[in-house]
Amino acid sequence: MKARPVFSVDRRCSAAQRRLGAFINEQAESARTAIAADFQRLRRAHGLPPVLLIGWKHYRLPEPFACPECGGSVCFEVDEWSSATGMPSAGGVRVMCVDEEEELDRSMQAGEDPAWTHRHWQDEGWMSLIRRVERFCASNVRILARELD
Repeated sequence: MKARPVFSVDRRCSAAQRRLGAFINEQAESARTAIAADFQRLRRAHGLPPVLLIGWKHYRLPEPFACPECGGSVCFEVDEWSSATGMPSAGGVRVMCVDEEEELDRSMQAGEDPAWTHRHWQDEGWMSLIRRVERFCASNVRILARELD
């Protein structure tokens, strides 16, 4: 008969805490996704305008948008918008690859040249993405005239 390994109470508790943490993170991410979808559905159902609160430098786009060069996540900044409507101006939205921005930040912190850079406006893939993001922003983004605390 084989002897069963004996696990200490501490090891069992640590393993249970890791499993619980992973479960909580999974449930929280699922809830965030459901809340975002419900918010968009209810906003449209009640005719409420979309609002993007100023306060972060870059705003991440949902999954259907991806970098045409590396397939990574995409974010944007709004540089210009109508003060009357809060709608981003045509050409006032700057689209960026999150991975590239992180690489540029890392290399600047280390005092190195970046390992790679994307072509952005020089490529039809980017131009197509920028037009899609501008349409997304026109229907889903409004900028408040002042920065919120």
